[in-house]
Amino acid sequence: TDAGDAAYLAGDLDHDLNWRLVTGERSAPFRDVELVHLPGHSPGLVGTVLYRESDTVILAGDVGFVDGNVDDRRPMDGSLLWSKRDWF
Repeated sequence: TDAGDAAYLAGDLDHDLNWRLVTGERSAPFRDVELVHLPGHSPGLVGTVLYRESDTVILAGDVGFVDGNVDDRRPMDGSLLWSKRDWF
């Protein structure tokens, strides 16, 4: 939003760039690059999947802080999640 909040400041994103809205569960804006909707931390969070010749790399952002969040399926602190159900 124009107001931003403690974690996301509007000024950080207010640049003259060619912004493009991404909708749906998956989007492939470039060859070998896929954006995947990862709700939970925030409603609009996306991860980036890079399909490389030798392997696949997933950049998941704020999906988990520590191994226990993923390995033990323990959600992040409740104050940092928009939806625990979607995070799981």
